[in-house]
Amino acid sequence: MSARELDAAGILDPDLRAAYDECRRLNAEHGKTYFLATLLLPPAKRPYVHALYGFARYADEIVDNMDTDATPAQRAAVLSDWGNQFLASLDSGVSNDPVCRAVLHTAATWSIPREHFEAFLHSMAMDLDVTHYDTYEALYEYVYGSAAVIGLQMVPILAPAGSTPGPAARWAAAPTMWPIPVGVALTPSRSTPTRPRRAAAPGSSRSATPPGRRRSRVFSTIPSIR
Repeated sequence: MSARELDAAGILDPDLRAAYDECRRLNAEHGKTYFLATLLLPPAKRPYVHALYGFARYADEIVDNMDTDATPAQRAAVLSDWGNQFLASLDSGVSNDPVCRAVLHTAATWSIPREHFEAFLHSMAMDLDVTHYDTYEALYEYVYGSAAVIGLQMVPILAPAGSTPGPAARWAAAPTMWPIPVGVALTPSRSTPTRPRRAAAPGSSRSATPPGRRRSRVFSTIPSIR
């Protein structure tokens, strides 16, 4: 990450700068369009966006790109352990994981509620064992945690200085749900709404390779779950 961005954000601690730099690397390598969009933001905002991307990317890698032989139950166990470690670190304010360290600082700086991270981790767990939803409410629960909370996390960061999120926070979830009724209407042979492809981490792309068929370079860098 450029020193200019870190200096503009007031991030001066060497270890914390290195943590944010790792998040920026993940964003630049795996979320290229999202990374380029982040460059349109004021330099002081960019490190925090990279940190949130790094968090979402880590969880997504556990779900989709662990070792080929990992079963859904094994993935769920790893996700649960990592998620619990992160939430405990969120409470204590201390983490040895570089990406988590940057996210903790981001959450504290922008007063991002703990429940946003909990909702995201909950939906990532659902992605491992839920194949369809019987009600719109159940579907919304999944989409809220897998996509909408990303927008909610971003609202305080993107809001102009001195402003309050206000109605923006209430509307953050809306765009993620607009296509769903259309998708259900176009599949009349199904008696219940089926799960759409999960909203990926911001800026990440999906390949044709089935989940678990390759060991991701991102996943191999996570020291707590290697």
